[in-house]
Amino acid sequence: ADNLPLESTISALNPALEGKMILGHNLKFDLSILTRHGLKLPDQIWDTMLAAYIIDPGQNRYSLDACALAELNYVMQPISALIGKGKNELSFDLVDPLEACFYAAEDAWAVWKLYPIYHRKLDFSGLMEVYTQIELPLMPILREMENTGVFIDTKTLSQISHLLNQELKTATDEIYAIAGYQFNLNSPQQLAKLLFEELRLPAKKKTKTGISTDNSVLEDLALDHEIADKIIQFRQLSKLDSTYVSALPKLINPLTGRVHSSFNQTVASTGRLSSTNPNLQNIPIRTELGREIRKAFVAQQEGWLIAGADYSQIELRLLALMSKDQALLDAFAQGADIHRQMAAKIGGKAMAEVSSEERRRAKVINFGLLYGMGQRKLSKELGISLNEAKAMIEEYFAQFPSIREYISNSVLQARKMRYCETIFGRRLYLPNITSANNGLKSEAERVAVNMPIQGSAADLIKLAMIDIHHRIRADEKIKMILQVHDELLFEVREDYLNEARELITSSMENALPLQYRDLIKLKADWGSGKSWFEAH
Repeated sequence: ADNLPLESTISALNPALEGKMILGHNLKFDLSILTRHGLKLPDQIWDTMLAAYIIDPGQNRYSLDACALAELNYVMQPISALIGKGKNELSFDLVDPLEACFYAAEDAWAVWKLYPIYHRKLDFSGLMEVYTQIELPLMPILREMENTGVFIDTKTLSQISHLLNQELKTATDEIYAIAGYQFNLNSPQQLAKLLFEELRLPAKKKTKTGISTDNSVLEDLALDHEIADKIIQFRQLSKLDSTYVSALPKLINPLTGRVHSSFNQTVASTGRLSSTNPNLQNIPIRTELGREIRKAFVAQQEGWLIAGADYSQIELRLLALMSKDQALLDAFAQGADIHRQMAAKIGGKAMAEVSSEERRRAKVINFGLLYGMGQRKLSKELGISLNEAKAMIEEYFAQFPSIREYISNSVLQARKMRYCETIFGRRLYLPNITSANNGLKSEAERVAVNMPIQGSAADLIKLAMIDIHHRIRADEKIKMILQVHDELLFEVREDYLNEARELITSSMENALPLQYRDLIKLKADWGSGKSWFEAH
């Protein structure tokens, strides 16, 4: 059967959509297809997938089929009923138009039925503002960023690839030398045989298929056994190669010469964005080679640069705001080195007397406690005894009692409400906070402390993106290309750099609602250069 003719279908759609509100499920995808074919975008949109996510972000099941089943108790026709599966799978253009018509109409019907249900739920739970002020206006901005993409310098990438392969070979040879023979490093069975049978290292964890060789096991072993450390290095290098160095050139769009990642709003339960194909949120910056990869991210046009702004210690500033700890608030107000100040207080000495090792330890505690780090993890991280770690944590809380109070209050509040929330009212339900299973309960308690801080940071950068987009809307001199947690990345024309800096940092620093600005000021650090590496 023939498909509907493209030209006449689009010219019929344009007037039909004009002035209407568009309802959809995962509208970002639909809108990118429609705009690619010259349709004018409607001003009013409503996305049932985003609504489902905001109502319960811990679900992780937001397909239209899952939403229709949960809310309407309706089982939708699976796509496989139309296009088949496996070897015989068809592309959608080969489906009979009448069958395609039912499938498409059912989608539209389900969205239409879900809309009033989700609208009421957002209203009732006080989440409508998070939906209308943050998530919905962000969606078309992400669509535009996906459309813009990032430019990758393949020459730089192949140089990094050469370096990486040399390091991989060295790491492999070192492991073989310790083992005394060659084996498949990617085989957990062969690795377990070497480590636990031949080298007789202590086995830490069993799985259905034998003794575990996952990273947490190797990290424990690495404290006393060099081979475990080498295997961790090998795995990091392999992942770097398969995820980025070898993968990025294959993802370059031949028409644009750029890589077009997908930004996902409904994946992370804290409200953070994630990205796929490629995942640009996880390029490691702690290793030298991980940082090297950023050298390949450059501006495409002559006379343009890469510029980046990232929030300075946003999570600690939010901890200061939420705990109202005076020492922490004063340190930020004075622009002091926060980790040095903490180390001085913990050690009871002047800031000038704090050694770099003491500062490093304070930094580990500062960030660790936000993520529920206990004495065992701290002792491992700092290479100190359990007793020393326990004493350090006790001293920290003795110096900052309001931080201890914030942590216990967060847990108590979450136990009472069964959810935790950001300063903007974004919620995450914690069904396990009262669980009889200690592991599940302590994980929920850790989230209750961390999510309000990490989620508020995610909300702030989203609000900054909306403001920046609004201010640069039709500007030909700047493009927002990437968001990575607390950092935004742009391509900027060289002669516009100063204005861009002022515009972007002011949007980021003023994202905090007025009622909090007297307590704490946000700070955005700015950098620019030929590549992302230079800008950061």
